[in-house]
Amino acid sequence: MTLAYTYDVATRLTAASDNASAYASTCNANGLVTSVDNQGTPNVPRVVPTSRHVYESHRIRAAHAVSGRR
Repeated sequence: MTLAYTYDVATRLTAASDNASAYASTCNANGLVTSVDNQGTPNVPRVVPTSRHVYESHRIRAAHAVSGRR
């Protein structure tokens, strides 16, 4: 099995994949994860959970889209 990781200039993980799956994530300016996307993972629906934060860590909204639907 091959594992691959990608980081941004602030050393935050932005993508991870192996032979069977792929995930990409985005962070806000404080380094908190705001979304994760499984596009590229075969044989599963695309799911994109998202979060919005206020202050440094208080999450105020969480949502997800499955195969483009909310």
